Amino acid sequence: MAEVRQGEQGDEDGLHCLGGSPPAAAITEKFRLLLSLPDQAARNLWPLIESVLGDSDADVSQLTQYFAQQHNVEAGRVLGALQVCEALLRQAAAMNVSAEEFQHDLEVLGPGSAMPMQLLMPNFESAMHWLRGKILERSLADHGKVVTSLDWRIEQVHASSHGAGLDTRVMHLAIRYLEGDEKGVVRLQLTPTAAQALSKLLSELTRAGRDQPESSGPQ
Repeated sequence: MAEVRQGEQGDEDGLHCLGGSPPAAAITEKFRLLLSLPDQAARNLWPLIESVLGDSDADVSQLTQYFAQQHNVEAGRVLGALQVCEALLRQAAAMNVSAEEFQHDLEVLGPGSAMPMQLLMPNFESAMHWLRGKILERSLADHGKVVTSLDWRIEQVHASSHGAGLDTRVMHLAIRYLEGDEKGVVRLQLTPTAAQALSKLLSELTRAGRDQPESSGPQ
């Protein structure tokens, strides 16, 4: 008998976001909770999903309770629906599945139900872009510091204990980074000369990035 590898089963019930494997019982059960939500609750669920995707420290219990009270639905049903949507989207990002493949997965999980597609597909591409970016950050952070965001402000320095009449604009730059599971920030002050050098470097990097051919995805 030929060996069957994950993702090559040819099983129509397999999910692309699970590498071709069929969904576990927990996924199927929680997807039923999603399908059981009242129409208004289902239509309004995306902002809650987006909050959980965007903030790993989000208080899921509090968010769920508030949403359940707003829509007069059991908190357990909302939590199960939220968990399955988050899990499917994160897995889709990890497996780099296409919108068509993800739609197929939703059809497998909820045959004949349009609600999951109406909820998730309009936001699929933007969610994948954001989640894939986070996957790249985590991949790089395992091997050193990776910049996640920049904050800056400009101040005018007139004088100090070292001298008067400076009258120079100085950029304060906060570089936030991730290293492994640790978050940190490096705060720098840039003179006009240093700021110009940084601006030139960033312009060159941006131009070099545009000149690179687009990746066709993992082979």
